[in-house]
Parts: sequence; structure tokens; C-alpha cells
Amino acid sequence: MPIELIQKGEGRQDASAFKVKSWSMLFVGIFLFLLLGYGGLLGYESYLNGNLNDLDARINETSQRRDISLEQKIEKLANQISGLNVILKKHFYWSNLFSDLEKIALTQAYFQTFSGAINANGEGVLNIKIQTPDYLKAAAQIKLLERDPYFKNVNVGSISADDGAVNFLANITFDPRLLSKNKSE
Repeated sequence: MPIELIQKGEGRQDASAFKVKSWSMLFVGIFLFLLLGYGGLLGYESYLNGNLNDLDARINETSQRRDISLEQKIEKLANQISGLNVILKKHFYWSNLFSDLEKIALTQAYFQTFSGAINANGEGVLNIKIQTPDYLKAAAQIKLLERDPYFKNVNVGSISADDGAVNFLANITFDPRLLSKNKSE
């Protein structure tokens, strides 16, 4: 009797049955894996929604504790600081202004008081109280001030005659480049 190690009929049926069983198990495994993944995503979404609700509550709580008047004061201060920062970045040399005034001053004109600033428009503003011996010298001094290329506008006021001298106040708007180190900047 010949010995056959592999049975021809039954062995093939078992292999095909195993293949059918393994495909169905594979599909069931994939389905369970996808179901588990979907459940995990739903759980993570729930966790994120909980965190979102917690953040909303914190934002509302913080909004209720805001001090609007303090915020407005801080904003005003920030604007003032930025304006001051612009001024500090441009170092002004007021000595340039004095040397320019010295060049155009009459020998008989005296500058009694002086105040200067840079206004919000970025223009220089100068107020000088000037004393001259008479009205003719006062008019000549005013003309010299008006002819200076850095002086944009010269307004004269408060003219008075005291003790044989003429006093007047000159309000001058000038180009702030006059105050820079190099006048050509």
C-alpha cells in the first residue's frame, strides 16, 4: 500500500475553508479597529470641547475683572511714550538755534527771554522777548528774523516802549532740521 502524506480531497477543502474564515476574521478585525479608532476620536473631541468650555469660562471671568479706565490710562501713556520716543531718537542741538540767532542778531538787540519746543506737528516753536533801543532797530531785527531760511513764520506781538527801549515778543515757527547736528539732514 502506497503511503500518501497529503490527502488530496480533504486537504484542499480545509485550506479553502481556512481562507474563507481568515478573510471574514480580517474584515471583522478591521471593522473593530475602525470602530475603536472612531470611538477614540469621539472621546478626544469630547475632551477638547471640555477644554474649550473651560477656556471660555476663564475668558469671561477675566473679562469681568477688566478695569476699562486703567486700560484707557495705559493706552494714553503708551501714546505719550511713543511720542517721547520719537523725540528721544532725534537728538536736538539747541545750541544750533542759539548760534543761528547770534548770527542774525543786531548788536543793539537783546534777547531777554527764550523758550522753545517741538510741537505735535513736528515743527519747532520759539518764543523770544527782544529789546531794542528804538522802533527802527526793532523793525530791522524783525526783518532779519523773517529772512532766515530756517524760520518759517515770525509773529510779533506785545510791543511796548519802556525806559527808552522797545520791547516785543517774537513767536517763531522754525524747521526742526535747524536743531539737528548736521543742518543738511
